Amino acid sequence: FDIFTKITKERIKILEESDIVVTNPPFSKYGDLIEHLMYFKVDFILLGNMNSVSHSGVAPYILNDEINVSFFNSASVTFDVPMVYSGTTRMGNICTYTTFEVPFNDKHTLELETNYYGNEHKYQILDNYNILCVDRIKEIPKDYNYPMAVPVTIFKYINQIDYRIIGFCQN
Repeated sequence: FDIFTKITKERIKILEESDIVVTNPPFSKYGDLIEHLMYFKVDFILLGNMNSVSHSGVAPYILNDEINVSFFNSASVTFDVPMVYSGTTRMGNICTYTTFEVPFNDKHTLELETNYYGNEHKYQILDNYNILCVDRIKEIPKDYNYPMAVPVTIFKYINQIDYRIIGFCQN
């Protein structure tokens, strides 16, 4: 991954010669890495943290359908970390970011059971926007067909063909 932290002529040559990049970069470097890969039009599969979807260097590409996100059961995935932190760690919110089409994992389906109408008092509207705020996936109403702010873990339950992500918010 170090080749992407500073772009030099030698590193540009490596990118230009690459067909695909597969890596698990430091989560703090996601935005920079994706911007470089997109600029040089290099396909990629990156293992990362679900919270990176709203990063300013990542979100625009998701919104423009240039990057696909795939959430998977990461219970068996471990990451090497410095020994000071015990050597390995597990994280439950790992996903892949890729320029390739992602088949939908139908093991996780979004089955909506909650109604908005009749329960309006349980929901808030985001300040300055006419967007319903939904704090938990299980609270997404089945009878509300307008924009909603939902948790980023929504990617675990939807595919980007049947659902449209229209924006990201940092809060």
